[in-house]
Amino acid sequence: MTQADKPPPLTILCIDDEPDMLHLIRAVLLHDDHHVYTALNGDRGLSMLSRLSVDIAMVNYLMPRISGIEVVEVIAAERRLDKVGVIFYTAVSRQQLPVDHPAWPRVDVCLLTPFHPRRLLVAVREAHKRRHRSYV
Repeated sequence: MTQADKPPPLTILCIDDEPDMLHLIRAVLLHDDHHVYTALNGDRGLSMLSRLSVDIAMVNYLMPRISGIEVVEVIAAERRLDKVGVIFYTAVSRQQLPVDHPAWPRVDVCLLTPFHPRRLLVAVREAHKRRHRSYV
């Protein structure tokens, strides 16, 4: 892909209670020229979502106090966040995913960790494309 063919950079908020995971995700996304914000828990993530304009929210499932699916529940309930793509990621097995939760349909892409950096970048494009049909 040439620079002219490359999609424009997105603004991405990553929410995870694991600093090392945030650091790795941030490095991959920055290398692909995206703008990246990080939040160390669901509370901070929701606070940042209320004041930032983001294209993608990457949300880890298992976090203390406010879980990832609870963050997704808030995103689903707020109309102004309709265009925010949601990437849900977790180390739990597919059988343990909260697919019966009412907010689950708001998840655009689900990644099981560990994932390859290229898979992360594909997930970003997929999630954004689902919310913005014109994005390539």
